[in-house]
Amino acid sequence: MTGGTGLLGTRVVPCLREAGFDVMSHGLRDEADVRADLLSRDDTRLMLDSIRPKAVVHLVGATSVDRCEADPDWAYGINVLTLQHVVDWIQDSDDSQLIYMSTDHMYDGIGKNSEEDVNLRNVYALTKLWAESAAARVDGTIIRSNFFGRSHSSGRASFTDWVRKAAEQPCDVTLMTDVVFSPLSMETLSGVIRDLLRLAIPGVFNAGSQDSMSKRDFALMIAERMGLSLDGSKDGTLQDLTLGARRPTGMAMNSRRLEAKLGSRFLTLREELDSAEI
Repeated sequence: MTGGTGLLGTRVVPCLREAGFDVMSHGLRDEADVRADLLSRDDTRLMLDSIRPKAVVHLVGATSVDRCEADPDWAYGINVLTLQHVVDWIQDSDDSQLIYMSTDHMYDGIGKNSEEDVNLRNVYALTKLWAESAAARVDGTIIRSNFFGRSHSSGRASFTDWVRKAAEQPCDVTLMTDVVFSPLSMETLSGVIRDLLRLAIPGVFNAGSQDSMSKRDFALMIAERMGLSLDGSKDGTLQDLTLGARRPTGMAMNSRRLEAKLGSRFLTLREELDSAEI
């Protein structure tokens, strides 16, 4: 698992191990099982040659939307080249499965977006789409999603962590009323990755909650679940903020395609939140 010491990886690795998978966690931190500079084709190949994995779950990504916009070469390197190096190895190995974690930034539409409704707004999304094209070369499983939950990765804060900090240390916080999304808890998304490893289904799939809501409403719901208050916050829109990159507002996803493959339905956001570690 590349990026196994990151925000999502630290939740997926134990989930897979509990399910009986033999997982080698890649990262640049001491807790990683293996280290390699994935920007280097040779380093990537040496790592994968030494492990000979039957599947690669690629979680490495540049997620700072503003930095991606300011430095497209950096974004391209981390979001595209790292995956291309993995894909090159898989093409040579001829028997390894790929799962690639993409993003809900592919969308900016009214209502629930299906997988075909791509509408890019920034360099970050563009590089993730290019990476999807690389994954498709080896019939990879591509997951478009967003996630929440308490971080288990030192130095990496989640949306949930941000809400807790805003409530416990009141400051000037603007809650976005116009940004709508349908995230999953990290526990649920880890389970999705586990199931897709077993099913080995190629294609592009949305993985989102049954319903959607604004980031404002979801932040208030998280604070309520924590027994905290965001009374010091104010409502706003993306236009109220000075940002380096344009953001989409309509990222709600239609996940029926993946539900049909898994034979189950995703939960509502309220149900996801009630069962998540926050």
